[in-house]
Amino acid sequence: MRIRLHRPVLLIALPCLVSLACSPGVWGDPESPATTLDQSLTEAATTYDVPRDLLAAVAYSVSRMDDRDGVPSTAGGYGVMNLMQGGADGGPQLHWAATELGVQPETLMKDPHLNVMAGAAYLAAQADAWEEETGWTLERLDDWAPVVGAYVSESDAGIQRSFARQVYGWLSDGFEVRTPAGEWIQVESREVHAPTLDLVPMSGVGGDYYGNADFIPATSSIYSNYSRGPADIDMVVVHTMQGTYAGTISWFQNPAAGGSAHYVMRSSDGEVTQMIWEEDVAWHAGHWTTNSRSVGIELEGYIAAPQTWYTDAMYNSLATLILDISDRNNIPLDRSHIIGHNEVPGCSGTGGGASCHTDPGNGFDWDRLMGLLGNGGGGGGGGGGGGEEPEEPETGNTGDLIGYVRVGSIYNSGAGVAGATVTLSSGQSDTTDSNGLYLIDDVPEGWVDITVSASGYDTAYSGLGVDAGSTNWRSVAVQASGNGGGNTSEPDDEPPGQPTGLTPAGWQSIYTSSVTLDWAPVGATADRYQVSIYFHDGYDWNWYYDYSTTSSYKTFWPAVDSAYYAWAVRGENDAGAGEWADWEYFYFGG
Repeated sequence: MRIRLHRPVLLIALPCLVSLACSPGVWGDPESPATTLDQSLTEAATTYDVPRDLLAAVAYSVSRMDDRDGVPSTAGGYGVMNLMQGGADGGPQLHWAATELGVQPETLMKDPHLNVMAGAAYLAAQADAWEEETGWTLERLDDWAPVVGAYVSESDAGIQRSFARQVYGWLSDGFEVRTPAGEWIQVESREVHAPTLDLVPMSGVGGDYYGNADFIPATSSIYSNYSRGPADIDMVVVHTMQGTYAGTISWFQNPAAGGSAHYVMRSSDGEVTQMIWEEDVAWHAGHWTTNSRSVGIELEGYIAAPQTWYTDAMYNSLATLILDISDRNNIPLDRSHIIGHNEVPGCSGTGGGASCHTDPGNGFDWDRLMGLLGNGGGGGGGGGGGGEEPEEPETGNTGDLIGYVRVGSIYNSGAGVAGATVTLSSGQSDTTDSNGLYLIDDVPEGWVDITVSASGYDTAYSGLGVDAGSTNWRSVAVQASGNGGGNTSEPDDEPPGQPTGLTPAGWQSIYTSSVTLDWAPVGATADRYQVSIYFHDGYDWNWYYDYSTTSSYKTFWPAVDSAYYAWAVRGENDAGAGEWADWEYFYFGG
């Protein structure tokens, strides 16, 4: 039997060691030093005799090392270790952990260090139970696989197996993550073999989708038993869990959930678990009419951190799943039939509509998803190509271009502009169909400028780099004539000037969950802007993200709280790129 301590002692972090003024939570406060997350992981691993990297991989899997400032997940999980408030079989229980550490549950919700200690204590307890039950000793990292699975569920073999695969995948690949507090946590890659994973029994993989990793039924009290067929289903609704993959699967097995979805998808690798047959009606949209005609997909993650959770693997897997659902149910692949939870009409009761839900959030890349859906963009109605499906490019140096012309915003799914003329700098053109959809085949590879003209609307410009051998998606928004916001002049012969009036500017605090960067255009019209953002880790400036936008503002969600940011912007048009504006700075956090 392993021996572990029960009363952890807090470590004291070193004071700030940089010459710049320290900001709370990033470089430490010399008068009130705090324990770093890395120190917490090390102390918890030592105190409870749990492998440090295993503990870190579990934390990364359930939270990406983000404690969300005490805000719970949808399923009621708190902190870096996702301690569960409810009594469902969904992971380490908050009240058990509070008793184990001799603190109040509220303390574990808000104290990152004790939250990590509690997670390690729960893993240790599961390890003790496993050793007592089997008589096996956990001598190697690989031996911990059944214990890792039990971290998220003590009884469901499917959830256990899925979570263990995820954690051991991170251990095999290694990872490096910057926490919202600005700290780097690293786990080196290694060779891992977890033969004990085979001891977790395989449940029968089934369901409607061929790519399911598992079919784990939701509790019958949170969906309606129907016998829908292809004629009854014509929509897919994309959601964000505001929680973890394993936690949501467990939550949908709890009658207290009150809602459900047909599919849930993991962020790291796009793994899919089906929980409700498509013929049945999941309670996912908060709007019965939408529920009755749609399939719901929940994406792992949080809308406040899209760069962290919306991965390449997830976008690719989501497109594959939607294509399969569409093929079996004859669903048009357009933005009137593939929608987000925020686009569900109405606001009946506690759900539905943009005024009730915001997922999958502004950070979700709809153009990217629709581009991955490829020639499904016509949704059976066709583009300007007479309703025919796009053909593959005939040569290796061209690609197809497809998109919508819509009023006000490209996300305004109900306002397509029919009869608009879309003209490319290559000389090719098309006229939008009744839904506002255009399709141009065999566009030369490389950058192409797009001009859109329609009666009653200001001329609009856009552009993109066309990838050869694939279908490229670019929607364009137009403004009604006289309403402003349009670009009625021909493209300029000179590149734009250096943008001015950048805000936020100066060393100021930003207290919201997102930041909107604004600037004033100068000189020639810019068809698009490039925005570059850096953050300071207490030692040096680090690249954060580069954005492209056609508006003179950009909203983003900082992944690092309590940190200094620097940003700059430049305009571009068909004549080239203008000068970068001077760097501006702001402090994000309380």
